[in-house]
Amino acid sequence: MILSEKLSKNITNILIDNSIIDNCQSDAYIYCLDFAFDLIFFNMSLLIIGLFTHSFFLSLLYIITLVPIKMLAGGAHAKNVTSCSIISYIVYILTLISSHIISFITYINIPIIILTGIGICILAPVEHINKRYDAAIKKKIKKYCILNLAFIYILLIVMLLLKLYIYCNLIILCLCIVFFNQLIGLLINGDDKNAT
Repeated sequence: MILSEKLSKNITNILIDNSIIDNCQSDAYIYCLDFAFDLIFFNMSLLIIGLFTHSFFLSLLYIITLVPIKMLAGGAHAKNVTSCSIISYIVYILTLISSHIISFITYINIPIIILTGIGICILAPVEHINKRYDAAIKKKIKKYCILNLAFIYILLIVMLLLKLYIYCNLIILCLCIVFFNQLIGLLINGDDKNAT
């Protein structure tokens, strides 16, 4: 986004001017800040959409469930920021609509929930060609991914006990999205998952 890029450059320049960072680190700071601002703006826009569509708590649950696990699990990446934004908003809207439409069927969902979680753990982290990890980092990411999935499963159990099936649907859809994104990432990158 243009706004996040400008903010990132301005903050980085302030840090350089105040001798907090070296000029040679500017590209890394701009990249990291731009990523953080993009994430903040995207999540805020989802909450605003959720507020106007009377789906604020569904939107909040979508962010809590999907964003951390997707970042840890890895997977496919769009070719540019515009494509990424379009795909992200379409997936969000389809997930919200689907969570309202799908009827919750416990016996069918239990194997889906278990297999999806196992699949995410086994595949995590799916690397991108431009984003490689050494063995120690992969192990750490996988551990955080498992912890995050444990939190999501606890959240799912709470929603089940409260009979909030629309929220259960959303959590299941988010896990499926992450798993399919990992599979697409593996297809796009070939067998690069195990490369370092």
